[in-house]
Amino acid sequence: MEEEYKYPAKIMKMKLYVIDLNENLTKEYLEERLKQVLNTSSINCVVHFSDFESRDIEWYDSIDLNKRDSTTEMHEKYFE
Repeated sequence: MEEEYKYPAKIMKMKLYVIDLNENLTKEYLEERLKQVLNTSSINCVVHFSDFESRDIEWYDSIDLNKRDSTTEMHEKYFE
């Protein structure tokens, strides 16, 4: 049996926090849109999603998440 050619590749894991201020996004919509963006002719990749979580929160102007420099820790506390 002929040996398969092995291509160099990279696997990446990313955590993404999305705050839906209009409460109209779904897991399915986000997955589909991200797949569309990543699977263009200039980007060749395979996308897998896992560990989806969602929480209801109260939003107000001074919430810690409403800052450009909000941290992962700030986001994570809403999932504890």
